[in-house]
Amino acid sequence: MESEGSEAVTEYLQKIDTLEEIDISKNQIMNEDMTAVLKAIKLSAAQLRVLRISQNMLDSKAITELVQILALATSLERLDISETNIDKVVS
Repeated sequence: MESEGSEAVTEYLQKIDTLEEIDISKNQIMNEDMTAVLKAIKLSAAQLRVLRISQNMLDSKAITELVQILALATSLERLDISETNIDKVVS
């Protein structure tokens, strides 16, 4: 996804009060853009039940945002972080 696309997604997510499910997998969102998207998701993470972010790139800042989302998303039932390179960043 181009930066303009992730910026549009970020702006849209910042306007949502309640977010129960989001699937942004297979968009190949890269590091800084992914961090911005996750920050926007964090704003309404309390009701989040499903988070699918597979096949996007996570740098250490994005992983920090993801951890914060997981702490807030007490209703989370499903998480897909496959093919995100998280194993390479964390190790």
